[in-house]
Parts: sequence; C-alpha cells; structure tokens
Amino acid sequence: MKEYLHFIQRGNQKGPLVILLHGFTGSCEEFIELITPFEKDFNFALIDLPGHGKSLNLEDYTPAFVFKQLEIISNGRKICCLAGYSMGGRVALHYALKHPGLVDKLVLESSSAGIDDEAERAARRKSDQHWIDYLNSHSIEEFLQAWYEQAIFSDLKKNTQSLEMLIGQKKNNAPVELAKALQHMGQSVMPGLWQELHHLTSKTWLLCGALDEKYLAIHEKMLNRVPHARRIVFNHAKHNIHFAQPVEFASRLKEILYE
Repeated sequence: MKEYLHFIQRGNQKGPLVILLHGFTGSCEEFIELITPFEKDFNFALIDLPGHGKSLNLEDYTPAFVFKQLEIISNGRKICCLAGYSMGGRVALHYALKHPGLVDKLVLESSSAGIDDEAERAARRKSDQHWIDYLNSHSIEEFLQAWYEQAIFSDLKKNTQSLEMLIGQKKNNAPVELAKALQHMGQSVMPGLWQELHHLTSKTWLLCGALDEKYLAIHEKMLNRVPHARRIVFNHAKHNIHFAQPVEFASRLKEILYE
C-alpha cells in the first residue's frame, strides 16, 4: 500500500507555489499544456487524486489523505494559488477552509460547496452507488462511454473527435480505483460547506460555463456567501471548461496568477 500521492512538479522551484487538482476520472497530466507558459515564474505541483493516474493502491482514499499530502508538498509555505476542477475543487475548498490564511488564491472550476439537504444527499448517494457498482462490473471503456452520456457533458458530445480524445486520455484509469475514489470523495460522502463559506479567507474565483445552468445557480448562491469571491463565466462551455476552451481558460488563469 502506498503512503503518498503521485504528483508532477514543474516550473521555477523558487517561485510561488501553485497546486492544481483534477476532477473525477482525470489526472495531473491534463494540466501540463495549460501551465507551460507560466513555468518560468511559478512552482507548479500537479497532483493525481486518490484512485486516479498513478495514485493507486493507497492506504487511504479520503480527502483527509489529500490534505496531508498538500501539507507535505507546501512544507509550511503559503500556497499562492490552489485550483481544482469539480471533485478537485471540492477538495481544494475543504483544504482552504481547514487552513485559513495558508491559501492566498482559490480557483474553483465547476465546483460546489457540497450538499446540505439530506434528501438531495440521499439521492446523490444512490447515484454514486450506481456508478460505483458500474465501475466494479464494467471495463473502463464501457464506463467512460456511459459517464459522458450524462447531460452535464452535452457540449462535449457535439464534437465527436474531441470527446473521443478526452475519453482516450482517461482510459489508463482502473475502474476499481475510480470506484474507491467515488466511494470516499463523492459529493454524497463529503460534508457540505455552505454554512462555513463566510469563514473563507482566500481570494476566490468561481469558474463556470455559460451552458452549465446547474453550476451557474450554485455559483450565484456561493457568491452571496464567500467573501472576496468573483465569478468568471465562459461562453459556449458547460462543465469541463479547461478541456472545452483551453486557450480561454489559460488566459483567465494567467490573469489570476499574475494579479
């Protein structure tokens, strides 16, 4: 059993620390091209979350294990920017609230503050369990085809070539490992943070696709509760913004990093 998460370190090791966390089914490698233009000025740590990429056969798949790894990577230094997509964003938000004053900038791409309503949590638990069972009984190719049939990814389905490219990037994942990740870090098991958002000390950016009606509404609600929060809406994008619009995403990330 491994006691650490795999991560890639890039850029200027003397520069401000920037940590990026991918979403469910992703890996740290999906951010490499996005950060290349900024490597001379920043020290990047791209992390494979539990059950993803090369972070496999772990002793622990919980968010607490990720927090421990973030503490090791930052080594007492303030994190200049902690950015996460979807599941990675939820983990980032939890960490920033757990460590007030240690995260200067927080970037949440298509991420929420979790679920407070018990009926909604029960419905999500049922949905998560469906996918966990599916992962434990199907190949990675079968799972990815089914996963991207969801309405939240409808913009990607319009471009068959791009969707095939995205699925191709994720085929190295092991279904049983993804099942463990969803079991321990899915929205149905992570605590809701809505009542704690007003304690957030980090400067926060909420990134959302203009076509993602669900997260537009979620971010509108978060804007009213998070101090120092700003929202950036990407036209013609839905949930996975950094894949659908990498150039625009990199441009916005640049603005945030150099502010």
